[in-house]
Amino acid sequence: GGVVAWLLTIVEIAGGLLLMAGRFVRPLCLWFGLELLAGIALVHFREGWFVVGGGRNGFEYSVLLIVCFAAVAVDASRPGAADATRPTPQAT
Repeated sequence: GGVVAWLLTIVEIAGGLLLMAGRFVRPLCLWFGLELLAGIALVHFREGWFVVGGGRNGFEYSVLLIVCFAAVAVDASRPGAADATRPTPQAT
């Protein structure tokens, strides 16, 4: 268990940095989405939808993150998406 936890932690930290750099965006979004789905299936689903308020440990936030990762992955697949991460040169 400890080895798996450390592996996931390292992948999350390195993957987050790679996402910020615009590298391996689609595979990382898929990885993080699958990781969140596993968390929903193994932990959060039995607690219900809400994370706060009416319940605890729900899966609403995980679903929001999955939708966000899907949107980022779709955007990364459009032509010219890699250029959008580069700053545009300023005219003088």
